[in-house]
Parts: sequence; C-alpha cells; structure tokens
Amino acid sequence: MSTVAIMFEDSDAYDKFGKTVDEILEEAGLDEGEDYSEISDQPPPIKVIPDGTDKLDKEALDRLRKLEGVDVHVDED
Repeated sequence: MSTVAIMFEDSDAYDKFGKTVDEILEEAGLDEGEDYSEISDQPPPIKVIPDGTDKLDKEALDRLRKLEGVDVHVDED
C-alpha cells in the first residue's frame, strides 16, 4: 500500500486540469473527503490519497501522469 500525492505545478495547471484530475479520481471510485483529502492554504491544492495504489490502477496513474503540469508522486511503504 502506498500513498499517492497529486500536485499541480502552478495555478495555470490547476485551472486547466483540475477538473480532469477530479474526473479520473471519480472514475476510479474515489470521493473527496472520504477516500482522499486536499491540502492547501491557497490554490493549487495537493490531493493526498492514502493507500492510493490500492485504489488507483496503473491506467489511472498513467492518465494522471500524462497531464502537463500535474505531478504524481507515489510514496512506497
């Protein structure tokens, strides 16, 4: 089980791909507040998904990684 953190390089990347990231997470069956949280004092937020590799398959992670300005980090336990 590994934690997945999704970060945006800047506000432009968040404005452009924030909804797309949310859609990918939703398609994977993840709900904000229940399955993951957003951490931010100001935009853009960081989305943290505990046990993320159990909840996000390789295809979903690859789709997220292909978005320009979106960084996906997997913290291997």
